[in-house]
This record gives sequence, structure tokens and C-alpha cells, in this order.
Amino acid sequence: MVFCSMALGLVLLVFSLLSTAVRSSQETEERDKAHPVPCRGFLVLAPNIECGQFDVPVDWAHPDGPHGQIRYVKYPAATNATREGTIFIRPGFPFDKNFMTLNEETWFLGMAAQLHSSTNGTYDLVFLDVRGRGGSDRTFPGAFTCFNSVAKKRAFYLETSAELGIEPVWDEGMNFQQDQTYEDAQNWLLLQSKMVEHCLKKQSTTSLKYVGTAAAVRDIISFADYLDGPGSKVNFWGVDFGALIGNYLLYMFPERAGRVVLQAPPDPVEYTHSDSYEVWLRAVRYAHQVVLSKAENCMGRDKSSCPSVTESTGSQAELHGLLGTLALARSKFVGWQHDLEADANNTVLTSVVDPALVEELYPNLNNSLSAVVNLVQRMIDGADELGLGTMPIICGDQAAAYSPEAAEKRNMEVAGELKDALHVAPLFSTSIFPPLSSLCHIWPIRAAETLPDLRDVSSIEISTPPLVLQFAQEPFYRPISNLSVVLPGVKNVSAVMQVRTGADGFTPQTCMGRIVFDYLVNGTLPTQSVCYGPDDTDIPPAHLANKPSTAPTSFILSWWRKASSEILLLTAGSEQTVWMVSAVALACCAALVTKVLRNRRARGGAVRLQEQYDSKLSALKSD
Repeated sequence: MVFCSMALGLVLLVFSLLSTAVRSSQETEERDKAHPVPCRGFLVLAPNIECGQFDVPVDWAHPDGPHGQIRYVKYPAATNATREGTIFIRPGFPFDKNFMTLNEETWFLGMAAQLHSSTNGTYDLVFLDVRGRGGSDRTFPGAFTCFNSVAKKRAFYLETSAELGIEPVWDEGMNFQQDQTYEDAQNWLLLQSKMVEHCLKKQSTTSLKYVGTAAAVRDIISFADYLDGPGSKVNFWGVDFGALIGNYLLYMFPERAGRVVLQAPPDPVEYTHSDSYEVWLRAVRYAHQVVLSKAENCMGRDKSSCPSVTESTGSQAELHGLLGTLALARSKFVGWQHDLEADANNTVLTSVVDPALVEELYPNLNNSLSAVVNLVQRMIDGADELGLGTMPIICGDQAAAYSPEAAEKRNMEVAGELKDALHVAPLFSTSIFPPLSSLCHIWPIRAAETLPDLRDVSSIEISTPPLVLQFAQEPFYRPISNLSVVLPGVKNVSAVMQVRTGADGFTPQTCMGRIVFDYLVNGTLPTQSVCYGPDDTDIPPAHLANKPSTAPTSFILSWWRKASSEILLLTAGSEQTVWMVSAVALACCAALVTKVLRNRRARGGAVRLQEQYDSKLSALKSD
């Protein structure tokens, strides 16, 4: 009997030791799923920011197979606060490009600082890379690069043109030296097809089928499990393409959806099932119409019809804004553009801008408006020209299967359609080609996991109504009047439309900012459906006036516009000087903002958002 008891005790002891070892191994493995890496760029100026890599399966259908890593940036919850969870933030255009001043990191720093202050530090705020983007040494699968330099890219096009019998009509910077013709459109499409073929031979393409929106959603869910525990609610704020990720999070994991903000969401059915070239054509036509209408109203002599020019603003500010918008439009919509000489005769652009105003602001640029636009373009261009940009992601999400025969046929059709569409947006460029991401018919790889077909959704249960934010006068985001297009089958949706421009950023003091922060922080649904620019009301103001915004993104934009005329553009003769001065000045600017935020936290942090809102509401009632 004693022997049996001793044997049983020994067995229990061994089992306990084995269980402890297994738990320890599991805990170590769980800890190893995320590890810190040094921050880069503007992130090094923010002492509270944490950068790291998170381990994920390359193929979510086979989680035990090869693994990759996703870079993340975290603004951690305050150590002296009771942590309530995580809010994932995913920006879109224009911050999804590698711009010098406008990029994902600067946007995240601004928004995270405000959210952290508004929540008294009770949430971890996380920005997670999307597969197919980001540095290849930090995220795998990362951005797909085809060339080591612009010179090698140009050499490829020259060699391929010679092989195909095409006479090159572009300069050293790959800019067309004349208005494109129908023949140019045919040749350009053929060259782009050859370029995609070249890229796919440059490096392994095995991982390309594991990028896409479905994989991005699963990466976020996995990181939420790691941070907050399995089955935890996922709070998410996505803009543009980021909103598309949030959209499919609702349909792939409805039981996990927490507070989800979809800002400027695209039509998900159009995104997956429509021809990408046709989607681009509709978007560029809309953008051109909005920008041209605003330019004609605001840059003319009569400013009464301009919604953003007031006593505190003037033509100089409007010109800065117009030039910045044109540069962003080129970055988003133009696949291959003109050189300065060819684009100098843009009569549509010169018809809405006073040449004297251009000469006054930019005296060193020979009164060439196109030269100014080109220089602004250089200031914000990223490094996407050396690779495929977002093509593997957007085209990988396409529902239509690829076939070489269909691609060749569609190339001929698009060339014919471009014959009439080359001059569809003359304010942006006298002739225009679509970017690679709008030519999905020539991309042969589809995502391993296709997105849910939202055309077949009849009903979906989500515990917390999602919040949709749209903009009536933003050229890059077409508003969708019927929200059942964006969220089919979702009965409870809260939506707000901003009908005026003028608020570049979100702060607790702006209408949209108060709504999105109040929703993310407290789960409060808005009581209004309309915002009028920065005014904190749903009633049209009697006097349309812009209020100054202290949003970090707005501050950077405002500073950049002033500096571009007062400092940077004065050094237009030396591109290296432009970049050097820009980098130093922006670093000083970021350091100053960081210092201000640190001082605010040292004084006890900002007042909670609800208290700010109550205070403002009381002031309005007393008036």
C-alpha cells in the first residue's frame, strides 16, 4: 500500500514537472512571437513609441508552416493607468506612401498622441504593417522591389523598347517629353506588361500569393490575441484602404468586432469585382471635377463661392493648397507623367491661377507654374517607383481569375479606351496614364485566401454598430450615398458626412475629431449625421470661417506649405539642398511637437474627451 502511494506520488510529481515545462515552453513561445527592434525615422524622436516585429504564419491555412514577421509600432498605455485594451490604427492615402513628410508614421504619431491624451493612456495604440508594404528587412512578405535604382529602371525600359521597336519619348527621369498619343498608350501598356514580367523574374514570387486584405485582417486578429487574449474584441480605425481592412474584419470575424471606424471607405464590391482600370477612371474623373470646381471658385477674383477662403486666409494659402493637391493627385492617379517642358502648356491650370501670384511666391522658378508643381511633387514622392507599389495587394484581391489570353485582350481594350481618356484630367496633367495598381488584368497572382463575396450577404450580427465617416468635397474619396453598399446586411450603422473642407486633421476640438475620439474612447455613437468643416455642430454656421487647427498633421501641412515658399523653394537650383534643408527642418519640427506633448503629459495629461465635450456643450447653451 505504501509502495502504491509512493508510486502514485512519483507519477503526480513527474506529471506536474512536465506540465510546468510545457506551460513554460508555451509562455516562452508566446513571448517570442513579438520582439522589439530599433525605431527609425521620425519614430526615434518619440520616446514613448515602441517598435517591434510580430511573428505570423506566411500561409494562414497552414499555421505550422513557414513563418514571417510583421513590423508594428506601439504607443503603449500609460504605466499608471488601468489598461482597457488596444486600438489598431491603419492610415490610407496619402499616408500609405513613402513621402518625406506625409507617411504612415507621422500620421500615426499625431493621431496616437491625441488618442493617448484623450483616453488618459488606458489603451495600447498600434500601427501594424500590411503585407506587401514596408521595408523588406522588417516585414515579410514586404514591399516587392524590381530595380535597385531609377537608372536601372530606365535602362530596362530603353532595352525593352529597342527589342519591341518602340522609339523612346521620355527623358532621364522617365517623364514623357510630349503629350501622349493613342500610339503611346498602346506602347506604354505593352511596356508595363513586360515590366511586370521582368519583376516576377527578379525574385521569388512564392510569398506574393500570401499578401492581400484577408491576410492583413488575420494578422490583426492574431496580434489582438497576443496583446489582449484570445477572443478579445478588436477596436480598429482605418482610412481609405485601411477602412477596407476594417470592413472585411467585420465580415470575417463579426464576433470579434469592437469599435470599428471606417473613414472614407471604398466600395468593397467594386474593389474586388470591377475592372480596376474602370474604377481608376471613375475616381480620377471625380477628383478632377472636385479640384477644378474648387480652384475656379477659390483662385478667381470672386471668393464668395469658396467655402474655405475667409478673412483669415487668402489667395496665397489657396495656391499652396492647390499645388499640394495637384501633387498628391499625380501621385495617386498618374502612372507616367510629363517633364516640365511638355507640361508647361497646361492651359487649364494656368486659366485658374493668377501668374502674378505665382511669380510673387516663387520668384526663382521663372514663373513656370508647372515647375512649381514638379518641385512640390519631388518633395512628397516616395520610393514606390522602384517596385510594384500596391499592385500585388490590390490586384491580388481581385476576384476574377487571371489568364494570359484575357490579359492580352484587355490590354488592347484599355489602349482603345485610353484614346479618349488621355485628357480626362488636364488639371492634373495634360495627358494621363493609370498606375500599375489600376492594371490588374496584367497581374497574374491572386491571393491564396479570397475575400468574402459581399454580394451574397443578407444579414450579419455585430454587437457594436460601426462608425462610417465620409467627405463630400475631398477629391480622393468618393462618398457613397447608400451605406448598404459598404456594409451589406449590417442593420445598425452610424454615419457622419463632412460637407465642407477646411479641417485637415482630427482633434477633440473639431467636429469629426470629437465624434471619432468619443466613439473609440467611450463607445458613444454620434447624435448628428453632418459636420461642417471644423465647426462642432450639425447646424450650418452663419459665417463660414475656418478655425485654426492644432492637429499634428495639420501643423505639418501648414508648416510645409509656408516653408516650401519661404525656404525650400528658394534652393530650387540644388535638389540635394532641398532635401537636406527639408530633413533638418522637419526633424526640428517633430522634436518640438514631441517636447510639447511630453510637457503636457508631465502636467498630468489632457482633460478627458467627454469633459471637453461637456464643457463645449455648456458654452454653446449659454450663448
